[in-house]
Amino acid sequence: MYASFLSVSNSIIAYNRSVAAIDVSGEVTISCTDIFANRGGDWGGLEEYEGLYGNLCEDPLFCDLEAGDLQLNTSSPCAPDVNPSCGLIGAYSVVCGGVPGCWEASWGSVKALFRGPPE
Repeated sequence: MYASFLSVSNSIIAYNRSVAAIDVSGEVTISCTDIFANRGGDWGGLEEYEGLYGNLCEDPLFCDLEAGDLQLNTSSPCAPDVNPSCGLIGAYSVVCGGVPGCWEASWGSVKALFRGPPE
């Protein structure tokens, strides 16, 4: 009999089409990982890790999953700006979606953006 050890961090395990996302016996450490929508199941007996240590079970909001673009949307729960305690979760950068932030301006300055230059 062999002992096993699994350590997963800052990873996304999503949309697996055949087997459970995690199926392991032995010592396990999982942190800052999003496990979501796996056909064979997500936490596979390790449900106690969901919601702890920065772990998620939320749609990672890939830019274009159907086209194979696994980069993240700015509103992804795996994006560092949305989940600062973990930083980036997953292998790819945040590249699509709106740009988060604040912009303070007067109503007059906003209207001026849509008007042509003064005559």
